[in-house]
Amino acid sequence: MADKIHFKRALAPLPPIRTRLSWIKRRARCVALFYQVNRREAVENAALDWHQFNPTATH
Repeated sequence: MADKIHFKRALAPLPPIRTRLSWIKRRARCVALFYQVNRREAVENAALDWHQFNPTATH
């Protein structure tokens, strides 16, 4: 009996802009729920966090 070979397709890495936006969105959701602030303030804080955690990132 031949062994089955399971091939998995490697996922392509996300482009940096999509990675940044998805991280900020997730972070903003957590900030909004934890601190009970509106979405706009949460997104602003999440964007600031992104730039503090990734100082070499552009924009």
